[in-house]
Amino acid sequence: TTELEAVNTILSTIGEAPLSTLTGSLPVDGTTAKNILNEISREVQSAGWHFNTQYKVDLTRDTDNKVPIGTDVVRVELSNKYDKSSYDVVQRGNYLFNLAKNSNIFDQDFTENTLIYLLQFEDLPEQARRYITIFYS
Repeated sequence: TTELEAVNTILSTIGEAPLSTLTGSLPVDGTTAKNILNEISREVQSAGWHFNTQYKVDLTRDTDNKVPIGTDVVRVELSNKYDKSSYDVVQRGNYLFNLAKNSNIFDQDFTENTLIYLLQFEDLPEQARRYITIFYS
């Protein structure tokens, strides 16, 4: 399933004609269908699946003692070896933020963490692409 096929499936549910491309200027319904597909993809992938979860990822501080994370990361779960009363982390922008200390400055690096990534539609396995496509329908 390509992104174009998925958008056309969404368009077919509202009785609209299919698109021949997703580039250039799109009709309003085409743009809306593409946006809906992206929103559903983000929602589904944020749950964390085998295909977009990476285990044992090391996170290291930068020169400002902040811990940067990729723009394609939707969730970070620190390893259980870190005490939650000292390190209760969430994402804020492209960095980790420690709710336990109300700070984005860290005194150590973190090893063996779990990261959930937001993948491009074309990089998803076919089963995920189909699930995301029919989720809206």
